[in-house]
Amino acid sequence: MKNYAAVDIGSNSFHLKIAAFSDGRISDALLDKRIVHRLAAKDQSGNTYIPEERIVRGIEIIGEFASDIAKYNAVYMGMATSAVRESVNGYDFLKRVKEVTGLTVEIISGYKEAELIYEGAMLFFSKEERDITVVDIGGGSTEIIKGRGTEYLYAESMPVGAVRCSQMFAPDFNYSEESIYKIGEYTREQLVHHFPVKERYKSSVVIGTSGTFNSLATLRTILTPAEIDITFELIRKTGALCSEYNEVSRRMSLTYIEKNKLEILPASIAIVKAIADYFAFAEFIYSPYAIREGMIQELIRKETTHG
Repeated sequence: MKNYAAVDIGSNSFHLKIAAFSDGRISDALLDKRIVHRLAAKDQSGNTYIPEERIVRGIEIIGEFASDIAKYNAVYMGMATSAVRESVNGYDFLKRVKEVTGLTVEIISGYKEAELIYEGAMLFFSKEERDITVVDIGGGSTEIIKGRGTEYLYAESMPVGAVRCSQMFAPDFNYSEESIYKIGEYTREQLVHHFPVKERYKSSVVIGTSGTFNSLATLRTILTPAEIDITFELIRKTGALCSEYNEVSRRMSLTYIEKNKLEILPASIAIVKAIADYFAFAEFIYSPYAIREGMIQELIRKETTHG
C-alpha cells in the first residue's frame, strides 16, 4: 500500500487530499482537508495579483499541508489553477512556497485542469461508456469537457468563475438584478467565444463537479427533495432564493451552506443557469470527485509507468 496526496491551490480555497492505493484501487480519503483562502485580488489598474498578507497566509496553509504529507509519507502532486495562473506575482508566490515549505506547486493550464477534472469525475462514473459532459465551475474559471467513457474528446476552459464574476460585478457580494444580469451576459459572451460549436458538448449524461454543484447538491435536499439530480427547477428555485437574500448579510442566515460559498452563491447560480440555457442541459448529476482525484490518478499512473 502506498499513499498519494493532491495539493490543489484554487481561487476560493486550498485543498489537500490523501488516499492510499492498494490492490489496484484507490481507497477512501485518509485525509480530505479544505481551508478557505481567497488568494487573488485586483489592483487599481485591474491587474490580478496576490497581496502580501494573502501570500503569508497561503504559505502557512501549504506548510500545514506539507506536515500532513510527511505524516502520511505520501507521494504528492501540487497544482495551482486560475488565481495563481493569472496573478502577476503568481510565480513569485510559488517560489516562496517552495523556499519555506519545501513543496513544489506547479501552475497548470486550463486545458490540463480540464483533463484532470474529467479523469477524476470518471472515477465516480467508471461504468459509464456513453457520451458524457463534465462541467466544473470554480472560483476563477469554468472547465467543460466532453468524453466517452474514460477517454475525453474535447475540453475548453473559460475565464468565468463565481469569485471572478463577483469581483467584476458585485465586489461587496450584494447582488442587484442588474449585477446578476451582467454576470449572465458575461457568461453567455464567454460561452459563445469559447464554445462556438455547442453541439459538440451535448451528451445524454451531464456531470457537475466542485463548489457550485456541491452547493446545489446541498440545496437539493431542501428545495427539491423529491428529485435525485440537479434539475433546472432546482436552479430556478435557488436563483429565487438568491434574489430574496440578495444582501450578503441576509444570506449568512442560511446556515446549511458554508459562509464563503454563500458570499458568491448568486454569482454561481447565474453562471450555471447561463450554461444550462446555452447548451440546453436539462439536469446535472453531481460528482464529488474532480481535479484532486484526477491528480492522484495521474500520480499513480506515472509511478506505475516508471516503476
